[in-house]
Amino acid sequence: MMHVKFWGVRGTTACSSPEYKEFGGHTSCVSIETQNRLIVVDAGTGLFDLGKWLEGQVYERANLLLSHVHMDHIAGLPFFRSAWNPNFRLDIYAAHLKKYGGVKSFLKDQYAPPFFPVSIDMMTADLSFHDFDCGAEIMLEQTVKIQTLPLNHPNGATGYRINSGDKSVCYISDTEHREGEIDLSIVNFIQGCDLLIYDATYTDEQYPAYKGWGHSTWQEGMRIAQLANVKKYAIFHHNPDHADEEMKKIERRAMGLWDHCFVARQGQALIL
Repeated sequence: MMHVKFWGVRGTTACSSPEYKEFGGHTSCVSIETQNRLIVVDAGTGLFDLGKWLEGQVYERANLLLSHVHMDHIAGLPFFRSAWNPNFRLDIYAAHLKKYGGVKSFLKDQYAPPFFPVSIDMMTADLSFHDFDCGAEIMLEQTVKIQTLPLNHPNGATGYRINSGDKSVCYISDTEHREGEIDLSIVNFIQGCDLLIYDATYTDEQYPAYKGWGHSTWQEGMRIAQLANVKKYAIFHHNPDHADEEMKKIERRAMGLWDHCFVARQGQALIL
């Protein structure tokens, strides 16, 4: 069994005004609980709420998988309460950062004065940093297999497939498709998964104005999900220009086309 929860579903920047209340304004952060493990994908501002929730839970360890390190995907890390708990262990994984000295060196440079008043070295949790080459597999004590895939995004990004028993969750954000082409590498990677979480920043109608920005559309996500026989498709990484009313329009259009999809909401949870 896998328990999935969306702590942040927004892309680019957090949104806090009332018109974002229904779908949420926190940036990317998703948790997966399976086999007594807590796996977190991305450390956007949603990580703050996850940290508050963790204070009442039994977990003493988490594995944090970073898709990439653009600001909207790491902004929550210094505000993650468990990172300041000396009895908590946090394993942080990232690809693409070896040329910057590795994930530890990058985060240490990122969270330092004068940009930020405290350094990552001041965090009291037991922190462990893991650099890997995109395409490698990560095994968590032989019970959970995590596959990785390079994505089409400025500075690079990593897609993840988390496999536990006969269940799997695929996290494909941030990535840009090529108009008129099907990315067979992604289709093969997500084949038959129970849940696909996909970068749907734009609509097909909006996309031509944003070519090269590194993001995809909810319609492209649906096309590859159907080709790959995905069981559920979560429309994710919402455009900050898409407030609740626009998101409701997208939801009506998408669900009218395929009843295996949904628009992810902040705080939404599901069991696979």
